[in-house]
Amino acid sequence: MDPLGIYDFAALPLSDRLAMVWEHGNFIANVLDGGNGYALYFLSGYFVEVEMTEQADTMHITDAVPFRTGDRLNKYLAQVDLSEWVNAR
Repeated sequence: MDPLGIYDFAALPLSDRLAMVWEHGNFIANVLDGGNGYALYFLSGYFVEVEMTEQADTMHITDAVPFRTGDRLNKYLAQVDLSEWVNAR
């Protein structure tokens, strides 16, 4: 399966979105915030944030949200220069 556009990606079930991220995504950074974890990937001209939550000492993936810009990027700015990724769109 080739990478999809952002709207087609968003319409997929979570398991298929994760498969696309694992196969075609470029990992950029991750952040832990209390019992939640976030991993940022770049895929076909947009970002995907994989959201995780801690349950019984294990991290469980709860969502994979595609986006191009916005507040979701703020949590990663202290770790990585995102300019090359933002300009890659």
